[in-house]
Amino acid sequence: MKYDAVVVGGGLLGLFTALEMLRRGYRVAIAERETLCSGSCSRSTGIMTRQLALRADIIFTDRSIKIVRELEKSHGKTYFKKKGVLTINSRGRVVNRLETIYRSVSVNYKLLDPYEIRNIWNILKVRDNEVGIYTEDDGILDIGSISYGLRKEIEDLGGSIYETCGDIYLKPDGNRVKKTIIC
Repeated sequence: MKYDAVVVGGGLLGLFTALEMLRRGYRVAIAERETLCSGSCSRSTGIMTRQLALRADIIFTDRSIKIVRELEKSHGKTYFKKKGVLTINSRGRVVNRLETIYRSVSVNYKLLDPYEIRNIWNILKVRDNEVGIYTEDDGILDIGSISYGLRKEIEDLGGSIYETCGDIYLKPDGNRVKKTIIC
């Protein structure tokens, strides 16, 4: 079969990309070396946090959470559980830099002093020169449920999914891919 696009990699980013292209009318296939969402998605245990070092990554994570929330509404399922994420850092340049980025992209966060951290999470050992960054809107994604929901929607829209393909080879022709060899 001929496709307008073959998405190499069946992680969340690949699935979101394929879904968006299918919604825009493209013929799309996904080629995944193993099974959908079996790579970094499953190894991160589904943690979705904006507590990242690069502004672009924070923006992408924020957008990903919004996409998941939209999928929850359209699928009538719960994929994301808001749990909050706490990291503890020495007060300094990293924390100041993150605060600047969070304010610029409207990430909801709390900066906690050592006393507040000990008061809320009394099992944590925190030094007096450390602070906590708590992003209460971050949480955990149910990888199995969302990959199943995305698979169903992609297939309902006419997309093809090839799993456990092993290596995937792209045969270039100038600036375009002439042929994709999968499975």
